[in-house]
This record gives sequence, structure tokens and C-alpha cells, in this order.
Amino acid sequence: MRQTTRKSKRQPRPVAVDFMRWGALRPQYHEIDPEDCEDRWFHEAPTHWGFYAFPRLHVSFDLLAVSNQSRLYETNRIRWLRDERGQRIPFEDWLGPYFGAMTTKRFHRICRINGIRYKQPCIMRWREFGGKNSGLAYYWGEPRCFSYSGLVWHHLENFYYTLIDPQDGSNGDIRSIRLVRQADVLDRSGSWVKTTMRVYREALRRHEACVRHYHKAQPTASPAVHERRQRTECSANIEVEAEHYYEVFIERV
Repeated sequence: MRQTTRKSKRQPRPVAVDFMRWGALRPQYHEIDPEDCEDRWFHEAPTHWGFYAFPRLHVSFDLLAVSNQSRLYETNRIRWLRDERGQRIPFEDWLGPYFGAMTTKRFHRICRINGIRYKQPCIMRWREFGGKNSGLAYYWGEPRCFSYSGLVWHHLENFYYTLIDPQDGSNGDIRSIRLVRQADVLDRSGSWVKTTMRVYREALRRHEACVRHYHKAQPTASPAVHERRQRTECSANIEVEAEHYYEVFIERV
């Protein structure tokens, strides 16, 4: 009697990844240039509706800069730095009595008033030239942390690195390592690819491994590691702006 194999009806367990977002979790509208437009750049949104986020431990604060400073409103993304009377603090004043006295009671009191829990907060200057808020100090608020398991847009399809000429140290060919199979790409838009969360999590793990493998060696690394990393290095857009590649775009939570 021939035996038959019964297929399990259990669905695969969904994979979730923890993300961080400065701002609301509702979809927002984005202007998009055509695919063949010369003005289209690396970070342009892949679809009209959605929002940007970062996986935990891979946040690029450069990408959190406010693009339209004339329309600032306080959210958990941007907050004005205020003194004991609730007045906004000019950035120059922060550099003087505050920044120069990191251990004083006044500094800790200002941080407590503003809800800042970092030992070295990132305080920045508002650069709206000619505006009423120009020159004021602001900082990033607490992010929204959430777990997501749906489809996601990301940049982790490939990892690029550069070969180094051992004779003169000049850059040679640029090589790539595929992190996402072509069959797993559900859609494309500009520099983005759309995949399931399971595919994205594996691409994220492989990308982190590639950065550790091809980035500059630590002083305590073995001689074999130093020799290998003298022959290769991360390409400029990975080494200098590594965190930029970790941004994701989510259409809806």
C-alpha cells in the first residue's frame, strides 16, 4: 500500500521587525518625480502615500532634518529647547552658559524641563534665514517604536564594496554582493525594492555582516583580517553614509 504525505495546514509564522519613527505613523503624501527624471534622488519616496522609518540601532539623524522649516510644528520629532520660564533658548546661549557647563545643576535642570534623558543631547541651530525662529535651539524628541510584519520598501538589494590596488592604494573595480534574490523582489521604484518582512530581515542581517567584513578593521583584529581589509573597502556611499541605506518606507501599519 502506497503511503501518502499529508501537507501541514499551518501557516508560516509572520516575521516582525522593530522600527523607530520620529513623527506620526499614519500615511503621508509625498511628491514623486518620474523614474526617468534627472531630479529623482536616492531617498525619494517609492510611492505617494506612506512614511519613512528606521530599524532599531540603525538611525540616520542626517535624514531627520526638516526640509520645510517655514512649516515647523512641535511633534515628537522636533522640539524647541526652553528655559525655566518656558522661553525658547537661542543656540548661541546654549553654547555659552549651557554647553560649556555639562555638569552644572543648570544644565541638568534645563534637560529635565525639556524631558531630555540623554547625557549628551544633540542640540541644533534652527536655520530659517530671516525667519522669526532663526537661530533658536531645538532637539529631537522621543521616537515612536513599533513592530511591523507587512510588506516594506528598502535599499538592501545589494551591498557594494571597492577593490584596492595593493601597489599604490588606489581604488579599483566596484564589486557587489546580492542580498535579495531577484525572485523575492515584489516591486521596484527608483532605488527602492519592495519585499516581505522575512526577506527584509534576512537582507538586513546579511548587510550588517558585510559591513563588518569589509569595513575598516579594529586594532585588535587578527593579521588575516587586516590583510583582507587592505585589499577591499566599502564603497563611499556605504562607508560614509552607511546608515542612509537602512531607511525603510512603509505604506501603512
